[in-house]
Amino acid sequence: MVKDYYKILELEPNANEIAIKRQFRKLALRFHPDVNQELLHADAWYREIQEAYKILNDPIAKAHYHEQRWLLKSQGKPFTEIFPLSPDYIAQRMAIFALQVRQMDHFRMDRKALQKQILELVNDEVLDALSHYKEIFFNKKILADLLRCMEPLDYAETGMLKPTLIRLAEQDAGMLKTIEEWYGQRKREAWWSKHQGWIIASITLLLCGLIIMLTN
Repeated sequence: MVKDYYKILELEPNANEIAIKRQFRKLALRFHPDVNQELLHADAWYREIQEAYKILNDPIAKAHYHEQRWLLKSQGKPFTEIFPLSPDYIAQRMAIFALQVRQMDHFRMDRKALQKQILELVNDEVLDALSHYKEIFFNKKILADLLRCMEPLDYAETGMLKPTLIRLAEQDAGMLKTIEEWYGQRKREAWWSKHQGWIIASITLLLCGLIIMLTN
């Protein structure tokens, strides 16, 4: 993943060291949580600014970053979407993605790609941020949308996502119960889907046998 650090600092890619330092100070004053207490989750924005400045202010890190930028552009790939790692923004992104998944053709979709997208949306960095804020209201919304995104996946394909869900729940009894109930339901559905053919056939044969016995 490559972020556009110049965009985060509201600079052109050819900005020099003086401009980078000046702009960092300007944005730091705008988003520092001790200065701007009215902005919800200002510290999340501030961390993005700090990360960008740390890279662009270090000559070695900056040179490596410019190599990554060049490689990304040469491959025609976009930069990683920039957003603050705050519960409200993460929940908003999950809600949008859940809507996109619902509108997909579930019979033709690439389920492996969907599985990968879900893991990218709730990566370690995102989970660490949610753990930092501990805002159960947003965590519950994110969990609900995650489960909606997982609906098109086969039961076996959801297994590797369970540790992520449990980590999101953070020992919240209600969320853990929701996860277990969802997996229990999917397991029963998977069992029925696998065995319904011979069960229905067995019942049909049994009924036919009873009918024959009754009509003799």
